[in-house]
Amino acid sequence: MKTVLAWILGGIFGFAVFYVAYAHVASIASAPRYLEQPSIKTFGDDIGLSLRTEGSLLYTISGGELHVSAETHGPSHLEWLGPVRALEEGAYTMRFKAAKQAEYDVVLGLESADGKHFIRYGLRNEKLDPGYTWDGDALSPMPGVRPKALPGEDIDAKSRFPFAASDLNDWHEITLQLSPSLHRMTAFVDGVPTGSVLTEWLMGMPVRMVFGVHARKTDQDVDVSFARVGWEPGTPEARTLRFDDRFDGKVIDPRRWAVHSFESDVLSVSLKTTKEGLSTNGHGTTQLVKGSAAFMIDTPAFPLANVYVKTKISVRQLEHGSFFVGVTSALGGPHLRFFDTGVHSVTDAPAGARPYVGMVSGHWGRDAQVRFDPARHWADSDDVTIEIEIDGKTRLARAKMDGNVIGEHVTDLQPSENVRLRFGVYLDDAEAKFDLTVRDLELRAE
Repeated sequence: MKTVLAWILGGIFGFAVFYVAYAHVASIASAPRYLEQPSIKTFGDDIGLSLRTEGSLLYTISGGELHVSAETHGPSHLEWLGPVRALEEGAYTMRFKAAKQAEYDVVLGLESADGKHFIRYGLRNEKLDPGYTWDGDALSPMPGVRPKALPGEDIDAKSRFPFAASDLNDWHEITLQLSPSLHRMTAFVDGVPTGSVLTEWLMGMPVRMVFGVHARKTDQDVDVSFARVGWEPGTPEARTLRFDDRFDGKVIDPRRWAVHSFESDVLSVSLKTTKEGLSTNGHGTTQLVKGSAAFMIDTPAFPLANVYVKTKISVRQLEHGSFFVGVTSALGGPHLRFFDTGVHSVTDAPAGARPYVGMVSGHWGRDAQVRFDPARHWADSDDVTIEIEIDGKTRLARAKMDGNVIGEHVTDLQPSENVRLRFGVYLDDAEAKFDLTVRDLELRAE
């Protein structure tokens, strides 16, 4: 019996030793694949990248540049593929020059390691209406993430950024800033943000960079040069966030915010940056049978510490709905916890008050239930100031409206857990309407 027991224990021990050794060897072998250092590729005698080609396009290398040219005999493409790496925060860049107008695309993007999914951005060159545009299926929901894509996120609906005839024969740089934490890929052309798309690609999935030229038709005179391509990692996860955003630029700053618009057949939403701030308006329709967020805008995740938020809004109309701002856990679903405040529309405001009352909601009972405070303060003008203070050690969260404390609780959010700041508008029913401007938002999280 002892001999049998010793044999069994020896076998288990031997297997454990073998498994640990195998795991170490496997991790060492796969490390170069997933932990490669950032790289900027210029072109010498050897490109050093995998080539995928079809059709009549040809390439040469001279003077440190990669040249693609040909008179095409049909649809053709030349693509270069980077090494497989784990998806993470970072930026992909490409510097290129297009010499002639013809029916071809100059693209930069990502594809999954198996080649089944891709997202690309670049110049769609043509004689009548050339411009920069998106292509791909990255907006399709990944299995288990969401049953269908969000309304308004069809990639074909994204507007173009113009490419003028005077841009020919000049060097241009495309940058794709990828943020899995925000589920966004943002495009920049020569440093100017030109748009972003929602991506369901998750942190850590194996991907590779792809760039090249696609000729769409026969008899196209293609002439494109590349000076460099590369990948650079994003900044480390934010430990602190400090900014004061007036939303008066050309676009909502994609480095600070992810924009989630739920424009669809059941509700209307418009978001526009102006000199006065972020102008928002919209309404429900008869198809809106239950409450829904109209839009939500949130920051990258940061660890909960001492948080101070102050925002100023100007309300022109708010009926059957609310404006909210708050701090929420980065994990959603059954793990979601938040502390929100804002204003909700009412029809029975006291004499002399505006029809907006302060609201406070969130998780503070340690029972996973959403709680609501009773109404305590009505707006006395259409310009409302909302504040949130959270003590990262005691978890005491305080909400203020026009300087008046309207709620104070020990939040269920935990010190150092990853959270986000968010704001938006919620519509209660089909009769909901809103028209307001977010004039300023200040965040101190440290």
